[in-house]
Amino acid sequence: MVVSAGIVKELRERTGAGFMDCKRALTEASGDMEKAIEVLRKAGLSQAAKRTGREAKEGLIAAWISEHGTEGALVEVNCETDFVAKTEDFRQFVANLLTHVRERTSSDGFLLISGDHLGENLLQQPLFADSQSRTVGDALTALIAKIGENIVVRRISRISCPVTTYLASYIHGGGRVGVIVGVDTGKTESARSDQVRDLTKKLSLHIAASSPLYVNAVDVPADVIQREKEIYRAQSEQTEKPAAVIEKVIDGKLKSFFQDSCLLEQVFVSEDGNNKDSVQTVLQNMGKQIGMTFKIPGFVRFRLGEAE
Repeated sequence: MVVSAGIVKELRERTGAGFMDCKRALTEASGDMEKAIEVLRKAGLSQAAKRTGREAKEGLIAAWISEHGTEGALVEVNCETDFVAKTEDFRQFVANLLTHVRERTSSDGFLLISGDHLGENLLQQPLFADSQSRTVGDALTALIAKIGENIVVRRISRISCPVTTYLASYIHGGGRVGVIVGVDTGKTESARSDQVRDLTKKLSLHIAASSPLYVNAVDVPADVIQREKEIYRAQSEQTEKPAAVIEKVIDGKLKSFFQDSCLLEQVFVSEDGNNKDSVQTVLQNMGKQIGMTFKIPGFVRFRLGEAE
């Protein structure tokens, strides 16, 4: 098949591999970007440890947390240029959408709706408190006509938690990264204490900086673990090491994958940068100091334009 220079360029940007290696990988994968990344990783040619997402789009991410910290919402709206993302019309639409999601939708836990799944579930709903009685889709169409750029409601997350949980949000880079995370103390009276509020806020900053994919290792799907093992095995077999050694190497790399991808196993990002403890250890130590047990029921992290 003929591989265009544009798709080769995108693969190079996502993996750091050379031009010819990217071209060969795309040819082998019949042009499928994700399969080509796997081909490069198996060959040890990709510098990307995990998916970095599609080519970044412009736009804005916005968050809301209820007064008592038991409900929250995160929305991402994409546009074509950073210039449009900074306009008052665009930002007002994002603010109106966030209010709509807050008032018109609900969930039990960390609900994520994105891409094609939005459909009539959102776009056909009457936009909350809209003076012209438009639907969300109508307001979006009007904004596109006015601005002259394609604008897409990319994804939303609506969160509802029990009163034993406190939610915190963090928006970084003027709306390029957004996070909501919850901390459950198991006790209603302690969930909104100053210590829990401070801890949850610090966790939201950590998630923004460290981009975990899962809360802990047991949350990682079996097919993801199997895929990683196959990649590590393919990498190790090129070294011609004994089978027993290869299995140990695979176990070690899988452990590193969990430490990189799972929130509780990541090294907690501290303000002074001197902390060496995992998030799990930090939670346990803080819990002992103040007589609480902390659990993380979930989190959601959006990075502008990334693949879900």
